[in-house]
Parts: sequence; structure tokens; C-alpha cells
Amino acid sequence: MGRTRLVEFRKLGPERLERVMGVFGHRLWDLAWGRDESGVTPGREVKSVSNEITLEADTGDRQVLAAHLLGLSQKVARRLRGQGFCGRTVTLKLKHRDHRLVTRSTTLAQPTDAASEIFAAARELMEAYGAPGPFRLIGVGVSHLGAPGQGQTELFGSEKTGRNQALGRAEDAIVARFGEKAITRAAQIPASQAPLDQGPPKGHNKEKPE
Repeated sequence: MGRTRLVEFRKLGPERLERVMGVFGHRLWDLAWGRDESGVTPGREVKSVSNEITLEADTGDRQVLAAHLLGLSQKVARRLRGQGFCGRTVTLKLKHRDHRLVTRSTTLAQPTDAASEIFAAARELMEAYGAPGPFRLIGVGVSHLGAPGQGQTELFGSEKTGRNQALGRAEDAIVARFGEKAITRAAQIPASQAPLDQGPPKGHNKEKPE
């Protein structure tokens, strides 16, 4: 139609707009006059941040599972920082070969967005669960979210928190520039691999953020 100014839409009238643009024409007419009764839909409140993967082959190998836990913890931590959250509750999710789903949770003394702390809590939960597997899905989540610094009461841990935050920001910058494969920690490198081979651990198939 070649008309971009609101005043021109107003001059056309609702009938002509409807003939040219169908049912959207009347809607456009209302908007041109500032009438909008649709309201504003508030954004969904974020209650938790989690990632999980379905393994290509069921496994109970603790080294492989720990490598996946670390990778998932790093992703969850990056998403927390990206959304401006820290969380206090870490949840481990495991699905057995027979599709039996198990979750275990622990609450940290201080809120965190650090991958190392999320990983340590998730790994402790896995070891405490103790079932040998094999498992076909593993996931990590963080809940009870708040702004960084909210709910922190430990003053003596501020230096450690500062180091973790600096490390997290550095990792975020590296991933943003070079991709996720640029961040690989020792636990993610199988002992049989050379140091330069930093591919994902075996058994990785599908990954699902939540």
C-alpha cells in the first residue's frame, strides 16, 4: 500500500483497510488511533535454570558421568550469569535404563553462579545416591534464584566468591568469542586422549536446556 504514517492509515478508514489487508485491517485501524485492549502479558518468572543430556549409550561409568556433570554445570552457570541470577539449591536428575527418574537436591550455604560450586554439589549428590546405573539421562539444575549478593551472609568467603565471579566472566567472554568447546576442564578430557583433543566426552548425544 505504500503507506507508513499513522495519519495516512487513519484517512483510509477501517473498511478500506479491511478490504486490502483482511481481518488485520480493522486491528491496524485501532492501533493507528491508539486503541489496544490486548493488555500486556508479563514475562514468565524464572524459577530455575537447568540443562540435561540424553546419553547415546547407557552408562554407569563415574568418570563419564562426572564429565557430563561438569559440562552441564558450566552451561547452567553461564545461563545464570547471563540472566543475572545466583541460586542456592542444586538438583541432580538421573534417568535409569528402565526410565525410572530420580532427583536429588541440596541447598548451599550461599547462593552461587559458579560452575565449580554447582558441579561439586551435583557430584556429591550423585555419589551419595550410589546406584551403579546404568543411566540414560543426566541433568543439573539450580533453583531458589535471586540477584547476585542477595541472601549472602558469609563475609569471609567474599574473596573466593570474587575469584569465582572473575573466572565465570572470563569463561563467558571466551565462549562468546570462540564457542563452548573452547572451555574444557581436566575432568572432561578422558585419560586416553591427548591434551589437544578437547572434544565432548563419549556417550553425548542430545542436550536439552530448561
